[in-house]
Amino acid sequence: MSYLLEGGNSSLDLTVYSINAWSLAKERVENPKIPGEPRPVTRRTVSVGTREAELVSLPLGTREVNQLWLILDMEDAVAVAVAGSGGPVYPGGPDYNPFINNPDLLVQVMEDLRPYPQ
Repeated sequence: MSYLLEGGNSSLDLTVYSINAWSLAKERVENPKIPGEPRPVTRRTVSVGTREAELVSLPLGTREVNQLWLILDMEDAVAVAVAGSGGPVYPGGPDYNPFINNPDLLVQVMEDLRPYPQ
């Protein structure tokens, strides 16, 4: 199941994988192939409710962070939220996405979307 939220120059894609679907997608999601010159992928463990999630920052092109992923294993399903950089706020300006500029906001959104009390 996949949802795409768009607003202004930013987007958030939320995909919920069944355990079987996750086993097929896990390698591609957790170890993305980054074209061009290899740049470091940054990973950080965060808390969403009582669960641990992985926050992954992906550099692409000339940007330090082009995509921000949050991977949340909920035991019976895995939720993956992907925030991509949007267009420049002004011509020639930097890309803007509130989630990329403030990764804790993505964690907060996932916290607010939790359908379970834990």
